[in-house]
Order: sequence, then structure tokens, then C-alpha cells
Amino acid sequence: MPHLNEISQILFGKPSSQLSEIERRILTHAKERRPVSTDTHAAFDTSLAFGARLADAIARIGGSWTFILSFCAFLIAWIFINSILLVRGAFDPYPYIFLNLVFRCSRRYGHYDVAEPSGRTRSLCRVEGLRGQSQIGSRTDRAPPHGG
Repeated sequence: MPHLNEISQILFGKPSSQLSEIERRILTHAKERRPVSTDTHAAFDTSLAFGARLADAIARIGGSWTFILSFCAFLIAWIFINSILLVRGAFDPYPYIFLNLVFRCSRRYGHYDVAEPSGRTRSLCRVEGLRGQSQIGSRTDRAPPHGG
């Protein structure tokens, strides 16, 4: 294996004693066959609190096709059971007031973060060095939802 001085001369055109700290680090990593960069997503994910990891897991499930299709099947079954099978003894007859209440409660907790970058997005942008990128899609120039 060539000495660092030889590799330095080939790659940088100067001896290893004249390399800057960054060039020396890159050269050492290359010699040891280690990556120079760090995985910012992995570094960021390890710093997340339990609640943030749980929210990510719920978002992964809630945005999947499996969830969407199973939710549609649930709605069809709810309407079928309460409209056709339980004509006289339906627990939630048409206009499905209880189902509407469930929709309103679930919507209350789920729809605000769709278009607005969260504090976690801004933190990840800081980790990756993307200053100013977190302002894309911000809602500062629009009225708050539901007048609130």
C-alpha cells in the first residue's frame, strides 16, 4: 500500500505535510476506505424524541395505500351496515352523525402539517446545511385555517 505522502502527491500535487486539515482528513478516510460524508438523516433520526418517532410511524401508516383502501372499505361497511342491515335498529342511522363526529375529530389532529414545514423540517435543514430551504411552502403569507 502506498504511503500517504505518495497518495498526497498523486491526488493533490503536494506532499502530505502541506495539506490542509480537510485535505488530510479526506486522504485519511480514502486510505482507510471510510466514507468522508455523514448520513445527516441517520444523525437526525437518532436525535428524535420518542413522540417524534411515534408521529413518524403513524404518518407512514396513515399515508399508505393499505390504510387508504382499508379506510374506504370501513366506510362502505359502516354505511352498508347502518343503512341496509340495521334498518330499524341502526346505531348510527343516516345522516351518520357519529361517523361525522369521528371524521371531525380525526381531521382536527391530522391536516395542519400537510403543507407547512414543521420545526423538525427546519431542524433537518440546519443539519444538512440547507439554510433558507425550510421556508418553501410556509404559510406565513396566508390566513390561518378555520379563521384561527
